Amino acid sequence: MKDTAEIVTLRTMLKNVNREYSATLRAHEGEERAVRLEGLKQQRIALMSSIAELRGLRGAPPSAWQGAVLGVQATVG
Repeated sequence: MKDTAEIVTLRTMLKNVNREYSATLRAHEGEERAVRLEGLKQQRIALMSSIAELRGLRGAPPSAWQGAVLGVQATVG
């Protein structure tokens, strides 16, 4: 059950990062925007990797990993 709670927490964090990414795309311009977007991309990758690992998809083919990530995004928001 601990993994389930941890996945829920990671999904919430991913949703928040996705929202911030979208807001940054709309609101900022220039070098600051590019730096912030890159940082948010790295956070997204780390969160998605953590979720995939907890779901037992580490070492799985990219198609399985992508499906799991899309499932997370669809259920989060």
